[in-house]
Amino acid sequence: MPQLKKVEFDCTVITPMFLAGADRNKPELRVPSLRGELRWWLRALLGGYLNAEPGEVLKKESQLLGDASKNGQSKFTIRVKCEAFKEQKKPALPHKQEKQEKQEKQEKKQQAHFMCIPEGTRFSVVFQSSSASEVEWKVCTSVFEVFALLGGLGRRSRRAFGNFQPNSWSFENVDKVRNFVEGKIQSAHQAVQEWLNEQPTNLTLPTPYPILSTSANSAEIRIAEKSQNWEEFITKLMQKISQELSSKKLQPKVLGGIEPRQASTMIVSVVRLENKEVVPIFTNFICDTALKPKESDFENIKKFSESKFNAKLLKV
Repeated sequence: MPQLKKVEFDCTVITPMFLAGADRNKPELRVPSLRGELRWWLRALLGGYLNAEPGEVLKKESQLLGDASKNGQSKFTIRVKCEAFKEQKKPALPHKQEKQEKQEKQEKKQQAHFMCIPEGTRFSVVFQSSSASEVEWKVCTSVFEVFALLGGLGRRSRRAFGNFQPNSWSFENVDKVRNFVEGKIQSAHQAVQEWLNEQPTNLTLPTPYPILSTSANSAEIRIAEKSQNWEEFITKLMQKISQELSSKKLQPKVLGGIEPRQASTMIVSVVRLENKEVVPIFTNFICDTALKPKESDFENIKKFSESKFNAKLLKV
């Protein structure tokens, strides 16, 4: 009988997590949300080796994480154990909190506040499998670590909300963060390359969807200067984005919008230092959107993190 193997990540929420289930007013950390993000980051890594072909990417993703057809169940079962927490209501748009007239402010403040899983909440993610090979375990855990570094869970997760950090990670300063991120991205690429037995492919930019293939320049990752806390950083981030949009230096073509509905090509996350300060990470994907951005739009958004947050490019 195959032996059941288990890997557990004990984590802490760094920034408020606007995440819920059927009851939108009750914050809840759910396995489907984690699975969705794991699939997203796995696709981002696979695309650089499979010539950005959606069918090939889906085939390999399904082999690892399952699907509704012949591949069936995922090779990994995932469980989440979350400690009890006191629900809080936090602003999703903190940069707008002081800009409303009194009555209008109260109305919009109510609309822009959401119940969340608060900073400091501890939870664990458990992966189990009796059929995954060693290289498939490497891919699964590497994708989770890339997701933990560069992504987040829930509403506004592309603007540094919903970030969390495995408690085994500890950083003294920005240089330690830089070296750690470089190592984890490189390890993830090595694991995927070993699993697929493929070399990186040439990609035409912009790519059809977000692809984390720095060798093809389809994405860049920058580490910014530290901030005192997440509130300070996120407020400044949103203020600067708002100003750049107003001045037309940045375009909704790459920063996302509602009409048409599209996500931002820039994902911002933070990691926490030992002294509780945070280090921002900017991940820019050079990928297509519904509004068909131009080359200059991507150049402007790449310069944004460097000029506003002194973010330095990683070599990965």
